[in-house]
Amino acid sequence: MREPSGGMVVFVRDRHGEVITSSCPQQGAKWSPWIGLRGQIEDDPVAVLRPDGALALFAVGKDGKLHSAAQAGRGGHWTDWDDHGGDLIGRPAIALGANGAVSVFARNSKREVVMSTQGTAGAGWSEWKGLGGSMAGDPVVVTLADGVVVLLAVGDDQQLYSMERPGEGGNWSDLGGDFVGTPAIGLNPNGRLEVFVRDTAGAIHTAEQQSAHGGWSAWTDLGGELEGDPVAISRPDGACTLFAIGRDGDMVTAHQPDPDSPWEPWKDLVDSLKA
Repeated sequence: MREPSGGMVVFVRDRHGEVITSSCPQQGAKWSPWIGLRGQIEDDPVAVLRPDGALALFAVGKDGKLHSAAQAGRGGHWTDWDDHGGDLIGRPAIALGANGAVSVFARNSKREVVMSTQGTAGAGWSEWKGLGGSMAGDPVVVTLADGVVVLLAVGDDQQLYSMERPGEGGNWSDLGGDFVGTPAIGLNPNGRLEVFVRDTAGAIHTAEQQSAHGGWSAWTDLGGELEGDPVAISRPDGACTLFAIGRDGDMVTAHQPDPDSPWEPWKDLVDSLKA
């Protein structure tokens, strides 16, 4: 994750379940030694940058509860891990509001998506609220420029589902498909979402909204023989670049040369850097 100062910081889980971190103050500088942040974490942590410039971490612990730790202000020391309850599995998804509100989405042990919200920084957390569904993969979330939250997840039936305004009366919409894993989201400058998800054969498929908050296009097959879920990077011009792990264990990438242009074929990341 990039810090407000321009430096970079990384968080990983060691084999004992403790979260450790290392940082680099600027490009080309040396990375710091690994520092332990304690914790007994079951899945990978999620890092977010709060409006005040401080970093916060969220993760599901080995006890099935949500835990969080945060810096005491921008660049400050790390707090102990707080216990927010729940009966959770997998990796949570985090939505931040402009006023410092935090909404956490995760699957419970019954695979239903549930949410809990902290109204303002430092305030208490709401009780966990069920949003329905039975999801095979962890949810992903995006907050649009107008503050609307959109949630996506792959169901047990291998269909992709989306929900706008979770917790505010939104319902799951079935976007079809035959998918596995966790989708990735791209956001165009005009507010349209684009989603990328892996099918059961390892190929990536994409669909996009026809307008902000509008309906979705048909699925387009981008090919690939991938082992891991994709990561999408939305470039400033609105085009996207994808990264994923191929079945041979190599990192591969695909990209659009320009917004709305056809996608280039998948390439090994090392080969693409040489080109």
